[in-house]
Amino acid sequence: DDAHRLLCVDTTPIERHVKAFEAHLKSKGSKAKYIKTTMVRLRRCIEIGDYQRLSDIKLDTLPELIGGLKVFNDPLTGRRLSDVTVNDYLATLRQFTKWATPTLIQVDPLVNSTGIKAIQENPRRAVSIPELGEIVAAAKLNRSNFQMRGPDRAMLYLVAYATGYRANELRSMQVYWLRLDGDEPHIVVPANFTKNSEVARQPLPKWLVPELRQWLRDRKTGLLFPTLPRDVQPMFEADRAMARADWLAAKPVEQRDQFEHAEFLSRKNVDGEIVFHSLRHAYATTLLATGLDLKSVQALTRHANLATLEKYGHADRAKASGNVEMA
Repeated sequence: DDAHRLLCVDTTPIERHVKAFEAHLKSKGSKAKYIKTTMVRLRRCIEIGDYQRLSDIKLDTLPELIGGLKVFNDPLTGRRLSDVTVNDYLATLRQFTKWATPTLIQVDPLVNSTGIKAIQENPRRAVSIPELGEIVAAAKLNRSNFQMRGPDRAMLYLVAYATGYRANELRSMQVYWLRLDGDEPHIVVPANFTKNSEVARQPLPKWLVPELRQWLRDRKTGLLFPTLPRDVQPMFEADRAMARADWLAAKPVEQRDQFEHAEFLSRKNVDGEIVFHSLRHAYATTLLATGLDLKSVQALTRHANLATLEKYGHADRAKASGNVEMA
């Protein structure tokens, strides 16, 4: 039924679906060379797109995927992929989502996608500390009509910013994973919840510990964010919009006109768009700004491929430096 299907999509690592898709191609009698090329391209899209679950594949993730594919060197030619080849990769990803519909997902998320030239680049930008502060403050006032309470939304944004966790990862997070005592607070993610089936240890910044303690109070078990909606973006956008409105309202009346076009907390500016994923983007750009080596950043952000990190390279590293205190 639909509930079982959604649970399967949200909890099953995408590699299992990939293997099932490969078995499907073989059962159709496809040639070995075609299958090999198809699977190489599909896995490359999944790595660069950083898709952990089937439900992570969405139409609005394609611009970043395209950006990652464009900086990827083809192992056969040693050259960057042409637009034509990028389109071939996208076609393979569409073939995969079409196969998954409607058995695994009700609606194909890429059904309306075409090719690289038909997709408008809309990069995501990192959230700054002042912007995060305003969004958290707005969320705590709980004026949005969402099932998730304001203080819970505020903590969600802080944890996402401080750990770089994706929405699906945050949705699965358990209270008992938190290790808040000692000099090195961290999160321990059990092996059955990680992509590589190995226990993961994610450091927590010390400034977040007292916030978490106060918010959790006596909670020892259960999901950390039990009411987190399946689609977090509308909730985040509502809090961002209210944060900007509050910020403008706090300005002297005679100065508001000059701030109307300010980039602060605007949904889009020259650097890109603010979405929930921007919190993860901020985490990655901050780690890079501290001078941490790429391999360490890759481990902390749980990116499957180093090429994915190149999309964060345009960040203002001097501005980002010090934004996240790693214990």
